[in-house]
Amino acid sequence: ALTVYGLPWMILVYIPVAMCYYSLQNYYRYTSRDVRRIYALSLSPMYAHFSQSLSGLSTIRAMRAVNSFSSSWERLVECNQRAQFSLQAISQWLNLRLQLLGVLVLGCVAALALLQHHTMAINPGIVGLVISYALTINGFLNSVVTSFTDTERELISVERLNQYIEDVPQDGSRLSFNTAGVGGLGEYGGVEADEEAAYGVLGEATGGGGENLYSNGTLNPGPGWPNHNTIRFEGVYLKYQQHNPYALRNINLRVGANEKIGILGRTGAGKSSIFSALFR
Repeated sequence: ALTVYGLPWMILVYIPVAMCYYSLQNYYRYTSRDVRRIYALSLSPMYAHFSQSLSGLSTIRAMRAVNSFSSSWERLVECNQRAQFSLQAISQWLNLRLQLLGVLVLGCVAALALLQHHTMAINPGIVGLVISYALTINGFLNSVVTSFTDTERELISVERLNQYIEDVPQDGSRLSFNTAGVGGLGEYGGVEADEEAAYGVLGEATGGGGENLYSNGTLNPGPGWPNHNTIRFEGVYLKYQQHNPYALRNINLRVGANEKIGILGRTGAGKSSIFSALFR
């Protein structure tokens, strides 16, 4: 207001400058948010790889897989550094344009002060005060734009926490699953389990020979059960709560006798859920 009072024609400068500030922050905000999300997604594989490498260091060396793990680590670090470099680059992009806008405002203040000095009487003290306030306004606007965009960018961390809370299945007090058949250890249909009953009373479990494993709602396998040294999942569905999405969906697998099977997958893919369905 003081700059407009001292130099009334500055109102014609502030309107397009304000539009430029808005368009810059709007463009930068979406870009930085997406790049920040990519950066956050690249951290989890790095931490997981580092933790696995430390815990299995002796096995990695024994299997002579050091070069393979080193190459995987370098690829993960490179992906993370690309995202981090992009964050720094777009931050400098914004700072450069904000500084150019500040120079434009100061140049307009000086030019209008010179024009008004030749066309009408103007107090030099007012001109100096207007220039000092223009410097303050530029710094203030730059801080507002930077703080606003950086705050929204950092909220990606909150988004990631909410994703882990809402999307990743958690092991609750109740475990329900519906299978078309789990061989070897018995065959279950519509079985529900909680902490008090290992498998529950819904559905029927039968051993390899077809004998009924349930008696009065409790699991009572015979002395010869299981009859086959195999584990078979056919159309297994599992969820931890009734209102939660399925942690396992239509899982089919067969593990034969003396076979060593490894289950690989990202966080939340359902590795531990398979063991929960098997042992609970």
